[in-house]
Amino acid sequence: MNFLITGASSGLGKELFNSLSKNKSYNFFLLSKNINELKKIKEIYEKVKIYHLDLNEIGKTKTIANHILEDSQNKIDVIICNAAEGAFGSINDIPTDIFLTNFNVNFFSHLILIKTIYPTMKSRNFGHVINISSGAGIFGFRNTSSYSISKSCMQILIESMYMENINNNIYAKNIFPGLINTNFENKNKYYGGKEKVSFFKKKETSLIANKIVKNIFSKKLNIFCQLNPMIAFIIKLFPILEKIKKIIF
Repeated sequence: MNFLITGASSGLGKELFNSLSKNKSYNFFLLSKNINELKKIKEIYEKVKIYHLDLNEIGKTKTIANHILEDSQNKIDVIICNAAEGAFGSINDIPTDIFLTNFNVNFFSHLILIKTIYPTMKSRNFGHVINISSGAGIFGFRNTSSYSISKSCMQILIESMYMENINNNIYAKNIFPGLINTNFENKNKYYGGKEKVSFFKKKETSLIANKIVKNIFSKKLNIFCQLNPMIAFIIKLFPILEKIKKIIF
C-alpha cells in the first residue's frame, strides 16, 4: 500500500506518518517545503521517498507529481492532502497576493496532485483521496476569509469526487481534525492581531492522528474527530441554529 502525504515534515502530517508507519507493509511518499526535516525522517526510515516542494510553486507541483508516479510505478493508493497555510485578519487587511498563496497551497497544488494521480486510481478501480479539512471550511468565521474559502474549495472538490465515484472503489473523504496542538498558529500570518478560540481545548496531535488513521479506509464522506467541527457542520445544515454560532464561536 502506497501513501502520499503532503506537509509531512511536522505537525499532523508527521504524526500521521508516525502512526501509519507502524505497519511495515506500507510505503510512503512524503512532501514538504522543509526538506531538512524530511531528511531526518529518511535517516530512520530508509524506504521512504521524500520530495522537496513548496506547494505555492504551482509549476513545480506537476513535475513532482509525475516523479511520484514514476517512483511508485503508477500506484499511489492513498493521497492525504494535509499541508495548509493560513492568513488571518479582515478582508481589507489581508493582501491579495496572500489570498493567492493560500489558494495555491490549500487548493490548487492539491488539485494538481490529485488530477495527476487520480487517473491511475481510476484505471485500477481503487484509491482513497483524503482532505484534512477544517471547521473554517464549513462556514466563514470572523477574520478567516482567506483560509476559509481556500479550505472550502477543497471540501467541495472532495464532495464532487465522492459523488462521481459512488459506484467505484475510489473513496474521497473530508476528515475534520478539530483544534489540535500544533505550530499552525505560530507559522501563519496574522493581520490585525491574533484571536483565540477559547471555547474548545486543543487536543494532542498524536491522539487525533490515531483517530484519522482508524478512518483512513472509511467509505464515509465526512468524518469528525472532535465535537467542534461537527457543531459547525450541524449549524450549516440547520440555519435556525445560526444565532447559537455567535455564542459558541
